Amino acid sequence: AGVEYLVGALGQCALAHLNLRSNGITDVGAESLGGVLGQCVALARVDLGKNQIRAQGAGRLALALRECQSLEHLCLGNNAIGDKGAARLAGVLGQYPSLTNLYLHRTQIRDEGVVSLAGAIGGCTSLVHLRLEGNAIGNEGASRLAEVPRHLSPLGTVTSSLQGDPANIGNDPGPPVWGSAWGPEPSRERVG
Repeated sequence: AGVEYLVGALGQCALAHLNLRSNGITDVGAESLGGVLGQCVALARVDLGKNQIRAQGAGRLALALRECQSLEHLCLGNNAIGDKGAARLAGVLGQYPSLTNLYLHRTQIRDEGVVSLAGAIGGCTSLVHLRLEGNAIGNEGASRLAEVPRHLSPLGTVTSSLQGDPANIGNDPGPPVWGSAWGPEPSRERVG
C-alpha cells in the first residue's frame, strides 16, 4: 500500500535518483512504479535491490524505464527475477541509450537468462559494468558472455560467480571473478 502513495507523488516531480532498496516491494508495487517511472524522464539511477520483485515486476519496470533516456544505473540485485525477468529486461536493453551499470546479482538467473542478456548487450552500447555474481551461471551462459564482441559493446567489467575450474562452473558461487574478455579486474571503488 505504501508504494501506491509514493507513486502518486512521483508523477509530480523531476526525480533523478530513486533508491527503494530493501522495502519489501513485490511485483504489484513494481508494476505501480513502472506505471509512473516512465514519466520521470530525468531519472538517472534506480536501485530496487533487496526487494521481492519477480519476473512480472521486472518486465513491467523494464518496459517503463525505456522512456528514461538518461538512465545510467539500474540495480535489481537480490530479487527473484529469474530467467524470465532477465529475458524481459534483455528485450528492451538496447533501448537504454545511457545505461552504464546493470546490477543483476543474486537474482536466480541461470544459463537461459544469461544467454538472453548476452544477446542484448551488443545493442546496449553504453554498458560498462554488469554484475551477475550469485547466480547459477554454467558453461553455456559463460560462453555466451565471452562471445560478446568487444567492437559492439565497450563492456568493461563483468562480475560473476564463475570459478576458474570448469568442474565448479555453476556449482559454487564463491567470490566474484572478472571475465578476461573484458580486460583487467576493476578497481575496488564502491560504485553508487
